Amino acid sequence: MISLPESLPKADKLKRLENIIDLLQLGKCKNTVIGGIFLKGLSGGEKKRASIAKTLLTDPNILLLDEPTSGLDSSMALQMVRQLKTLASEYNKTIIVTIHQPSSQVYHMFDSLLLLSQGKVVYNGSAHREPLTFLERSGYKCDPLYNPADFMIDVLSSDGSEIDKLVKTRELVEKEVVNRNSTNSIHEDGLSTISTTMRYSSSSMVSITTHDSDFSVSEKEKWPTGFAMQFRMLTWRSFKQSRGTLLHVYSLTDFLLLGVLVGLLMLDNSEMFRDIRGVAFYMVVVSTISVA
Repeated sequence: MISLPESLPKADKLKRLENIIDLLQLGKCKNTVIGGIFLKGLSGGEKKRASIAKTLLTDPNILLLDEPTSGLDSSMALQMVRQLKTLASEYNKTIIVTIHQPSSQVYHMFDSLLLLSQGKVVYNGSAHREPLTFLERSGYKCDPLYNPADFMIDVLSSDGSEIDKLVKTRELVEKEVVNRNSTNSIHEDGLSTISTTMRYSSSSMVSITTHDSDFSVSEKEKWPTGFAMQFRMLTWRSFKQSRGTLLHVYSLTDFLLLGVLVGLLMLDNSEMFRDIRGVAFYMVVVSTISVA
């Protein structure tokens, strides 16, 4: 209700929501609470998919995900990446993911790869055979039965001098690409498979095609919904999320004990409070700390 424009009918919002739930396979848990300290709700994988679903509501062209597979087992991580792959291919989305130590199955689902080490770009290009060819040219050969992602992580964990060598090799390959393009000649050497897929920011531009969407907000509008809608929905959401904690027996006991303690403090020391505002402020502070 907050992410989508107020001008959009509620029925269309719910339809959009159901489509995303089906896409990310969240149907079996769509009526399950997120969960908290005292209430078990969604699992780790379901929480990650719910977070992605929230982002997809506005139909973005580019999706940035920071380690979406962290904390998941290999099966759940593979399922997550498969869903992202379907989203990218069928709905023409650009999905950029940071990921650590993916399985070989997960790795082979990626189209493009950017390898970073110590803040330096080691490789940027196709994610298929080319990275291994590039590393092999630099003296690092991967065993055919070894996970390419684990092999690359091991290489990128080298000391600074080795990383500098890889960076220089990448720069050399990029220069050869520029020279090859400028002379319009094709050399059938060991770098041909690498150079055709290496990306370099100095002479390439990324073109992103946008499209009009019913879920987008015009440039003149700062927020898709007004203050009244935001206040009403955020208040209702806050109540739904916190009622399980506030009304829990532990919280009620905590409030009761704090109330008794405050009463005892004021029993013979009412002079310490200048007026009723001091008492109200003290009670608000105590309630806030106890909830946190």
